[in-house]
Amino acid sequence: MATIMNYSNLENVFNEFKLKNSEKNVFNILNPYSKKRVNQFEKDFKIKLPDDFKNFITKCSKGILNNKPGLSNIMDKIDLGYYRKKSNKLNPSLEFTHTKRIYSGSENQEIDKYYPYETIYVNDHLDYFHNGFNNGVIFIKNAGCLTEYFIVINGDEVGNIWCDNNSSNSEILPIFDEKTNKSRINFTEFIFKEINDSFSYFQ
Repeated sequence: MATIMNYSNLENVFNEFKLKNSEKNVFNILNPYSKKRVNQFEKDFKIKLPDDFKNFITKCSKGILNNKPGLSNIMDKIDLGYYRKKSNKLNPSLEFTHTKRIYSGSENQEIDKYYPYETIYVNDHLDYFHNGFNNGVIFIKNAGCLTEYFIVINGDEVGNIWCDNNSSNSEILPIFDEKTNKSRINFTEFIFKEINDSFSYFQ
């Protein structure tokens, strides 16, 4: 990603993407949510969604799904009904508590030492990977091999995109950009790259 995108630029790119897709029908672009539905979600869980994420799912789309075998979704359907008000899991009312990459094991056990920022090494796998890590978040994309991207909507990391890469690499980590030395990526930057990369499918 050569430049940091703002939301208005993302909307322009999305509109261009939507036009090209109307000719090729590579993706199923789901209609956005109504503002009323999203406002109710915020009210129910007593949270405020990040502005760029809220704008996208109310103005552009609540999901961009592939129509072709072998292609991944740009963004899975955002299912606001999936989350739970009275639970210790999948509850946006509770904070996402992590602020650093978490690796299950010791530094010597790491196979890929590519992460350039601070890591917490843990032995208690269940405590860090299954004790409420999916609270305060909305899942936005399954990338295969049980790897999922999510946006934090409650806690210190609000607005940042994280990845549950536990099954493949025993880690949960914030998405980063080595090229620009950014330790965090927001929704606009994440979805812009996903959409921009998909233009190759229209050639």
